[in-house]
Amino acid sequence: MEALDVYFHNLVPYGLMTLLTGVIIFLISLNLIYRGFKAPMVRATFLFCICLVLWLISGGCMIIAPHFSFAAHLGRSFFFGWVFIPVAFLNIAYVFIGRKEKYLLVFFVLAVVFAIAALLGVIHEVHHNYFGFYAKLKFPWNIIINAYYFTVVGYALGLLYVEYRRASTSMRRNQAWFLWFGTSIGFMFGLSETNYVVSSMAGMEEMLITWRMHGINFFLQLLVVIFYVMEIISYHYAIKKKKFFIRFIKSTNVLYSLILMNLLLSWLMHRFAYPLFPWGHAGIIVAFLLISYAILRYRLIDVTDLFQRLLVYLVLSALFFGIWVLFITYTTNENTSILISILYGLLIVALFNPMYVLIQRFAKRVVFPKKLDYQKTIMDMSMKVVSVLDYQRLLEIINDTIVNIVGASSFALLLHDEESDAFMPIATYGVDSAHMMPLQPMHDLLRFVRLLNREIFKDDLEEDGEILSPEILTVFDSYRASFVIPMTYQASLKGVLFIGERKNNDLYTLRDVELLKILANHIVIALDNARLYELAIRDGLTRLYISRFFQQRISEEILNTIRAGRFLSFLMIDIDHFKMVNDTYGHQKGDQLLKELAHIITDQVRVVDIAARYGGEEFAIILPETDNAHAMAIAERIRKKVENTEFGMGIRQTVSIGVVTLDGKKASDREVISKNSTRTAVRVMAESIKTEMIQIADKALYDAKKTGRNKCVNGGITGM
Repeated sequence: MEALDVYFHNLVPYGLMTLLTGVIIFLISLNLIYRGFKAPMVRATFLFCICLVLWLISGGCMIIAPHFSFAAHLGRSFFFGWVFIPVAFLNIAYVFIGRKEKYLLVFFVLAVVFAIAALLGVIHEVHHNYFGFYAKLKFPWNIIINAYYFTVVGYALGLLYVEYRRASTSMRRNQAWFLWFGTSIGFMFGLSETNYVVSSMAGMEEMLITWRMHGINFFLQLLVVIFYVMEIISYHYAIKKKKFFIRFIKSTNVLYSLILMNLLLSWLMHRFAYPLFPWGHAGIIVAFLLISYAILRYRLIDVTDLFQRLLVYLVLSALFFGIWVLFITYTTNENTSILISILYGLLIVALFNPMYVLIQRFAKRVVFPKKLDYQKTIMDMSMKVVSVLDYQRLLEIINDTIVNIVGASSFALLLHDEESDAFMPIATYGVDSAHMMPLQPMHDLLRFVRLLNREIFKDDLEEDGEILSPEILTVFDSYRASFVIPMTYQASLKGVLFIGERKNNDLYTLRDVELLKILANHIVIALDNARLYELAIRDGLTRLYISRFFQQRISEEILNTIRAGRFLSFLMIDIDHFKMVNDTYGHQKGDQLLKELAHIITDQVRVVDIAARYGGEEFAIILPETDNAHAMAIAERIRKKVENTEFGMGIRQTVSIGVVTLDGKKASDREVISKNSTRTAVRVMAESIKTEMIQIADKALYDAKKTGRNKCVNGGITGM
């Protein structure tokens, strides 16, 4: 045990770790100030961080510099921060569960009284111990304040446990679990701090530590844990409708019971606990990390980078602390103390930077394995989305990105349709089509989205009775949505993106939501570009491609057909006696007939085929990789479908079709299409072939009309 005693005489590295943690928490506090104080959880977290910073930095300075004059005054600030930690934590619990602050004011007033007493120096005294200077509570303040401390913390943890057990969604349940279980573990670790602060025994400067002292302290800490478990069991059975526990939990006697129980525990600690080394700093560090992680998962603040730095510095501190322990354990000669200090300093200088880089890489790859790759993937996908103009291809990319990259179990993309003046679902995954509903522009959800102009979580709505409405909840449920992101472009709401819970019940972090918002902004721009492109290349009446786009695509398909040595067919369609329809029924009926005929043509061809409105009542269809026989079959199918369709008001209509096929292999054998041909020569040849194909199809169409109409005439196979 002598080596252990020597070990505790050299605890400067531990004090440095405490100070370092306090500084990092202070940086997180500054980050919260930068975020602003509008969100209640941000304010609650900021107050909690400030209490921790004051307590940690004061305790660290007392350990590192016990002989300096200012250290004697740090006991005041130490207890000032310490007494406010439970109230700050209870405030976080109240904000999280969305309940009114029923007992918070009472406990806050008590904390203020204790803090004033600490500043006046009436509740604490100082001790020089084997690890340096430390402050302790005087009797009977130690029993009163510690009972208050245990009661507030136990009550807050009980509230979080009830929220965890009653959570309606897996996301909410996981959030509550992080806060309840994580902070329970952290505060249990902090019990050694309580033993030191509450113990009536004087600080031991020369006395060796015995296993009996550790045993008594461990027994007292176990007793605290047992009482806490009993409290949680009471809440557990009350939730399960056990009558006795329901009566107990619903009454205010739960607080009275906690106070009496904690007064007893505090008296036992005062009477029997030993002031051994307080590992409470380390315990609260653990609690803080878990609380902060839960708040991070709650999507309020993004402190991932700060967590990463905190992890790196804590690992470095533990590493050099271990090296120091080895030095002082195996070297007890006082004459070598100066040499050891010099060697230790040189070691830190030599190893700090390479170890920092190594641990940082490890943290990125192991602790945060997918963060950077995930962000890069999302950004790559966003840029890909912006660069795509094909509407269907764009929807495929959106689906793949949200489902496979983001990992959403479901999503729905609703865009404003100008024709129906409603927000219609255009892309969905994991949503029952029977439950999908279009949203009118003045729907409560859309009005709320416009008002806030930010993402809205279902959990947030359920916490605010003034905003909550059955109509909004119905929409969330119908689209299986966890939250919705507005898609705004040029100061106008163009659409909304509903995102369901993540697969495997994982949670969305703030970074996930930010990246989804970026993706949503890129999507709405890309969809608008695709819409404008579609307007530029499609006929406004029939929604088929316009003649200019047809002329461009047939040239491209001719080149592809020649290179591949395959077939390309072309259909020219004309409506028989269309002028009579306009003269008899009017131009509006004629336009309706054109739209319905275009719909028939679209249904009878493949997705890869290109249907265009060639002229007033003429249509053209490009059939890639289709030989002449199949082209005639398609033409005949279209003709029969039109012939057997009634277009309203008893109108029966027919069409005449001319067909021509290009033999790509025959064309590729020509000398002008050889490997040595220039690009200009190839284009000239393609234009020549296009002109000939159109002429042949047009002549076949003319022959069909000349020989009685309602016919398909084959112009044959060409290859020039």
